[in-house]
Formats: sequence, structure tokens, C-alpha cells
Amino acid sequence: MLRIDNYCISVFLVWPASRWGGVSALFVMSVLSFNLWACTIEDDSLAVLDNKVVSKVLSSKTFHPFKELGCQLVGKQIVGFEQKQVFFITTSDACGWGANLGPIWLVVGGRERYDLALYSGGYGVDVSGSTGSVSVWSELGGLRSYKSYVLVRDKYVEN
Repeated sequence: MLRIDNYCISVFLVWPASRWGGVSALFVMSVLSFNLWACTIEDDSLAVLDNKVVSKVLSSKTFHPFKELGCQLVGKQIVGFEQKQVFFITTSDACGWGANLGPIWLVVGGRERYDLALYSGGYGVDVSGSTGSVSVWSELGGLRSYKSYVLVRDKYVEN
């Protein structure tokens, strides 16, 4: 079994010898798809993003309670989108979080125009499929809950 960029590829080769001295072959390959991208609010690779991206969050009503707490924003680009840039953003240093639950913003855009596409609370985001559907999830007491969203124009709507 081989895992490459969140895909698991299993390859089985079988060459049983026949009674006539020949060789027959059986080749089986299966590919299992995993999430294309995943990130949590505690991801060590989150960093300060370009102001063009975070300005959409900073100017949003959803950021107001975090602004009062003096929270700073960190994030990273979600890979796997062909035509748009999508960014995962949260507050740094657990600012405003409670019980492993923090604010999550997704900003969509490209070049000079960015839009706030989703605000939610959760622990992580999984992106799956070429459509860019996302699941925001949280886990409390060993139970994981998900909310799924699909991208419609420049906004995520609950699926």
C-alpha cells in the first residue's frame, strides 16, 4: 500500500506459474480517496496572511467579539481549488476559543477581489472532491459532529 498526497493506492501483482511453464499475471489496483485537504484551528503551519485576504474578516460583524478581545488572525491557503483561492482563517493563540471550539472563516477570491464565504465555529475543516465541498467539524467528549457546505458562486451554503 502506498499513500501519495492523501490518496491511498493499493497495488497487487500476482504471477502464478502454470503447468505449461508459462506465466500468467493478475494486476489489481485500487485507489481510495481521502480528504483532499484538512486543517484544524491548532495547526502549527497557520501563519499571518496578506492583508487583502484578512481584511474581509476584520471588517465583518462576525469578527467584532474577537476584535474586542484583541485577537489576531492566522490562516493558510486551502489547496485543491483550480479556479479560486480559498483561505482557512482563525484566531491565533486560542484567542476567544472555548472547549476546543474556535472561529473559522473561509475567504474566497483571487487576484485583487476576496469575499468572506463562510463563518462558522468548529475545530477543523475537511475539503473533499473536486467541487470543493467542505465539512466544518468539532469534537466534544469523543463525539464528532459535521456541517457540510458547498461553494455557490463566492459563498458556502449548508448542504
